[in-house]
Amino acid sequence: MTKFSDCCLKHKNEIAKLYGMAIRRDVHNKPVRQLLEFLNLTGVRHRKLKTIKEEEKKIYLYSVQKESVDFLDKISARHSDLDTQDDWHDRRGNRKRNRLFTKKSPMRFPKTYRANIRGGLATALELIEKRFLD
Repeated sequence: MTKFSDCCLKHKNEIAKLYGMAIRRDVHNKPVRQLLEFLNLTGVRHRKLKTIKEEEKKIYLYSVQKESVDFLDKISARHSDLDTQDDWHDRRGNRKRNRLFTKKSPMRFPKTYRANIRGGLATALELIEKRFLD
C-alpha cells in the first residue's frame, strides 16, 4: 500500500480537481481508508469481515461485493467495445447536426415574454438574440 499512498500524494491536486475529494493527511498511516473512499466513489461496495490481532497489531479484513465488481466489469467491457464506441460517436454527431436552434434558426423569445421583462434582463435578452442572429 506504500506505492498507493505515494501515488495519492503525488497526484493529490489532480484528484481534488477531478473527484472533489481531498487526500487524507494520514494516507501513509491509513492507506486502506483512502482506498475505501475511492471504491465508494466508483460504486464498489465493501464490508468489514473481521479483525485479527497479531503481535499487538490489528489487521482488518475486508470483502468487496461481487455485484459491484460485476457491474464495473460490464461498464468496462462496454467502453472497450469498438462497435459501442462508434455508435456513441455517431449518435453524438447526429445530436450536433440536428439541433433545434442554430444560427440559421435561432431561439427567439416570445413577444409576450419580452413585454413583461424590463430593465437589464430585457436588454440582456435582446443582446443574446442579436448575437445569435448575426
